[in-house]
Amino acid sequence: MVFGMLKFFKILSVVLFIATVLWACGAHTPETIAVKLPVQTLSDGDLQYNMNLEGTSFLSCHRNMLFKYNIPEAQLDSVALPVDERNCYFNIVTSRDHIMLLSFDQDSQYDTSKIRHIKVFKFDYKLARTDVDSFIVGKGIHLLQEDFKFTNYYYDKEKDMYIINDLYGNCIVAKKHIWNNVFLAKKNVDPLSSSLYDFNDLYHVFLKKFQNKGNSAYKDIQGVKQFSVFKNKILCYNNGSILYGNILDENIFDFPDTNGFNVCRRFENGIYQLTDSDTLLICKVYK
Repeated sequence: MVFGMLKFFKILSVVLFIATVLWACGAHTPETIAVKLPVQTLSDGDLQYNMNLEGTSFLSCHRNMLFKYNIPEAQLDSVALPVDERNCYFNIVTSRDHIMLLSFDQDSQYDTSKIRHIKVFKFDYKLARTDVDSFIVGKGIHLLQEDFKFTNYYYDKEKDMYIINDLYGNCIVAKKHIWNNVFLAKKNVDPLSSSLYDFNDLYHVFLKKFQNKGNSAYKDIQGVKQFSVFKNKILCYNNGSILYGNILDENIFDFPDTNGFNVCRRFENGIYQLTDSDTLLICKVYK
């Protein structure tokens, strides 16, 4: 009986070891693919683009149109926007269920002497418009095009509050239709779980895990440019490398970034980057 139990636990330990090795190997091999995009989705200017949180659809906005290109099915859909693009700046922001367009009048962005409005258009992923709303921008608050580089968001319906991530590893809070520039530096909301993460706390945990593994290459917190966390899966850029792993366990890895990815351009399991031409690079980091 005892011999049988020992044999069972020995086999079990071998199976667990093999499973761990297979998982680790998979985690060490991020896969990057290149996707040619339809010319209609592209622009010669500063194209506003994004992806859905599943990483299956490319979204872009120009010529008074919102485009959605479903990559697995190679299917292009579009919908007309109810505004004049010549005077408006657009920012495409995504959540689990919605595409949100933030829009404001470029001619008044530097005028802080009066109250202005940010128009909000929401669409589902079938491009059906689900809501039209606005944020009030008070006097004295700057509303600058260069600041509108937002990526994804979480909406708390009970508090009527938006927490919106930007391209630099920060987020902004807008509550009860008021855009009052509540800026949270080096904080990031998980748009899938609503958890709010502080970069400094997470990164020091990362450093300890790397040092425990005998890796001393990541000591300079100033080398970090961006970070993002979706469902406990973190991506962090540091001095030419991307760190990734689950913040709840010890499995922390890295790989060299040769494509200039911004880890804040994020879907759940990876990152994406539009090149200078018509090619979208998609790096699937997590299986």
